[in-house]
Amino acid sequence: MILKETSKAQKQVPCELDISYGPQETEKLDIYGINLPSNTLTIFWVHGGYWRAGEKSWAGCFVKSAYNWGIKSVVIDYPLAPNGNILYQITSNFQSSQLTNQNLQVANLATMCNSVCQALEKSMAMLPGSKFVVGGHSAGAQLVSSLFHRIPSVQALAEGLTDRVVGAFLMSGPYDMRPAIHIPFINDVLQLKP
Repeated sequence: MILKETSKAQKQVPCELDISYGPQETEKLDIYGINLPSNTLTIFWVHGGYWRAGEKSWAGCFVKSAYNWGIKSVVIDYPLAPNGNILYQITSNFQSSQLTNQNLQVANLATMCNSVCQALEKSMAMLPGSKFVVGGHSAGAQLVSSLFHRIPSVQALAEGLTDRVVGAFLMSGPYDMRPAIHIPFINDVLQLKP
């Protein structure tokens, strides 16, 4: 049903699909409501899926309703664990001299967080008159929340862009990651350490 709603939204709401925001194949975003005024509020949404499943097509079910309210929507894909891998993290964020066993533990999760930040920055560049409400479900909510914290090896939102975020809607996110260390099917791919 969710995929059917996304397919309908793509036909009924003016949109631009599969816009690249980074070098990985999965770093794509969709913008819905492209015909709305440039100063229209925009919802930026990140899907959940335990950091290892999901795609932007899961989020299309709310797009039509948002559009009917005069709101643009951006939904994104991001590298999923374990494919948000250490090699990408090294080339995009670490100096090789900084790579230690301590920061290996956050490489997969940091890659996903950094992708969300890059997608939001790209969205803001493409929609320069919009204010943004950022949101996500489950793992997506955790990734969005990372935009507002100083976390080692996770890039912060560029200077001046935080003023354009006017709200957040975070649903059922695991904001305290310590319990995930003890859940094998999650931590096997995230590689978190106590």
